[in-house]
Amino acid sequence: MNELGNVNKEDFYYGAFLSKLTKSGTIPVLIQTTEDGIFYRLTSQGSEAEQIVLMKYRSKPDHNGKKVKRWDFSFTKLEIQQLKQYHEKGIQHLTALICGVHSHLPQSEIAVLNFEETIACIGITYTSGKSRRITVREEKYAPGLKVYGTSLADKDFIRVDRDFQSQYLL
Repeated sequence: MNELGNVNKEDFYYGAFLSKLTKSGTIPVLIQTTEDGIFYRLTSQGSEAEQIVLMKYRSKPDHNGKKVKRWDFSFTKLEIQQLKQYHEKGIQHLTALICGVHSHLPQSEIAVLNFEETIACIGITYTSGKSRRITVREEKYAPGLKVYGTSLADKDFIRVDRDFQSQYLL
């Protein structure tokens, strides 16, 4: 049983992203949790616009080479349905993938994707029995982060800027 005073591993990773948001004046409100992620509604001070963000984290790379680190994030049927519903309602949606390096936390990364980038990587339809994933790769000396997934081959990757706050006005 988890007691209220205990801090879980995910609290550290989600907290890192939420801390960056709140320091810039963005107000996050928890709206839903899933098996492996968490949805927040984001509003900025002085702005009527709202965004939804799905946060997911991995505490360590799946491959931790000297030149390449890779994190794989799976998406459930429920998460894909939620993404589509927000899009159909015209609500701006982001996916924040928190790429932890547990042994050296300052080397952790955050990749933020808009709806189109997320769907390009995982595909718009969910097929039962087939997994949906996004992979984030950090390559030493390369600008930004590479993202690709189930529906986007690694050679056709999307380059994601590390400065997500100015890109998405967060």
